Amino acid sequence: MKVCAVIPAAGRGTRMGTATPKVLLPISPGITVLDILLDRLEGSADDVHIVVAPGARETMTDHLADGQHENCSMSIQQHPTGMGDAIFGCAGVWRNHDVLLIVWGDQVNLSAATVRACVDAIGAAGPHTGVLPLVKQRHPYVDYVFVDGRLHHIAQSREGDAVRAVGWSDVGLFALRTQDLEAAWQRHVVSFPPGQGTGEINFLPFLAHLAQEEGWNMHHLEVGDPVETRGLNTPEDLTFARRRLSGLHAGLHILCTQAPPPVEGGLSSYLQRVTRDFDLLEPIPVCYSMGKTIGAGREALSIEVRRFHGWRVVRTSGAPSSPPQDHRWRWAWYLLGYNLRCALAVLGETRQSGSRAVIAVHDWLACPAGILVAVLSRLPVVFHVHSTEMDLYPSWLGYLTRFLENTMAKFARKVIVPSRMLGDYLVARGFPAHKMVVIHHGADDPQLASVRSSLPCGTREQNATTAEKTLLFVGRFRPHKGIHDFLEAVSVLATRYSELRVVLLGADHPRADEKPLNEVITDLGLDKIVWQSPGFLPARQVYEWMQAADVCVLPSRYEPFGLVGIEAMALGTPTILGPGYSPEVSGAEAGACIQLERVDAAEIVEAIDAVFTDPGLRTRLRCAGQHHAAGFKWARTAAQTLGLYESVIG
Repeated sequence: MKVCAVIPAAGRGTRMGTATPKVLLPISPGITVLDILLDRLEGSADDVHIVVAPGARETMTDHLADGQHENCSMSIQQHPTGMGDAIFGCAGVWRNHDVLLIVWGDQVNLSAATVRACVDAIGAAGPHTGVLPLVKQRHPYVDYVFVDGRLHHIAQSREGDAVRAVGWSDVGLFALRTQDLEAAWQRHVVSFPPGQGTGEINFLPFLAHLAQEEGWNMHHLEVGDPVETRGLNTPEDLTFARRRLSGLHAGLHILCTQAPPPVEGGLSSYLQRVTRDFDLLEPIPVCYSMGKTIGAGREALSIEVRRFHGWRVVRTSGAPSSPPQDHRWRWAWYLLGYNLRCALAVLGETRQSGSRAVIAVHDWLACPAGILVAVLSRLPVVFHVHSTEMDLYPSWLGYLTRFLENTMAKFARKVIVPSRMLGDYLVARGFPAHKMVVIHHGADDPQLASVRSSLPCGTREQNATTAEKTLLFVGRFRPHKGIHDFLEAVSVLATRYSELRVVLLGADHPRADEKPLNEVITDLGLDKIVWQSPGFLPARQVYEWMQAADVCVLPSRYEPFGLVGIEAMALGTPTILGPGYSPEVSGAEAGACIQLERVDAAEIVEAIDAVFTDPGLRTRLRCAGQHHAAGFKWARTAAQTLGLYESVIG
């Protein structure tokens, strides 16, 4: 599929009070609106064409002549006759592509994730189709009205149309299949007059024409972040964009013991996903990470600078995030050294630059550095608490963790948690309630979407009617994950279902007082039906197992968020969750999953039996689960996180 992106950028922008074309306005040093748009389109569009006014020809030619825009071309719109004229005036550029991607030239807040989702959606659709990324807003500037699921009309306040109190607004991004598109435009121009308020040949009414008169399917793609609708129409919009994309991140320092590449744990996976849109921030955010080498000829700490998605990763040679039995003192030494080096580096860099900064501290291992920075510099610190699992297994390390977390919360401006249940627990433990902010994680992994699209329609229910039944458990094999109760339930189910098989994906690291899981499996007589992975598998393999399973069972007593449950729902797999999942994450009240009231073998058996024997329940769980999971977007997580950082520095 060949995609051509067209950026109509011939508007004069008189309300901005500047002679510079809006598309070339600087957002941060050396970075223009166009640079941001081209970055957002990278990997989604094969070619990019920019339509500018005659007065911008020379400036745009110089901007594109730097050797970094080989797939970009430009044309001139001689007269300001509207977006539609600009788009179809350059039809010769996009005519031989499969998809026309239209991006308004001032949509500086548009995210790469939204562009990718839009292109993926149009790629899965047939001819005579469009995709409209939309955001629900109060009193939208442009209001998209749907009737019975079909686009009916588009109200534009600037043309004097009445808009609803709450409606759907676009983000300045549209995808259209090119087959028969030009002919449809010619029919529309003949029948539709120029705008009453502007006198321009408007493009937006053409979208309604495609749906109502031409019979096209105009799909609605919901976008979670309302900021993406905000273009550059006033000086205030420009100030907002500069603060959001530049000003705050003059100093964003991330303290996290794990950082990609490679992705080797939950924290590094989180950073990989949440920072996808951080790459244009200037100056580049810095992440201080701890390596995994213990000894190995490198007794002294050293600093290594690496780049990941455009932001710097300063990695100190160090240790794993938990102490090996034979290296506890050395691990503690490296951890102390890591925190001292982090604190000194942050203090030195912020003092040298003289800029404002936000310090983001992830989990307890980086708390000492965060506390030092907060006390010595008074810079705003945001504390990300991803888990409090240490509280489940009391030990000297658990008491130390609790002390460091409580102290960090005292000095932090805000504390970010991924679920309400975790936030409530921390408040009960002594965290200040007014500092708690819940920002959910996303679940829209590109590999997950690829696996989901690979299953032929109807295959799931056909497989569910066969005698063979597959149960899947994903996670670490620890008692709080409910793994032992699950296996007890399996021993009961094995007497009822002759072709039952069970797949356990995860890693087994039993404590000294815990029996290894393979021995538990043998004691229950389940060796022949249970397969246990040798360790954690790559994400795609996990998704493939999820999609192949009849039921995914995750009976956790404790989950700070529980991403794996959301991912199972996103793949359409009937899912059973434990009481440790926060209600807004599980979606059980909306029928997205079955949530256990307690972790008990008998209750697990009852839930699995219900899914195996009730086709209607299976269908309801698949549909409601996928709908619920669709609301968890990494782009929204990133936008909310950046917004919080901005609030503490302002």
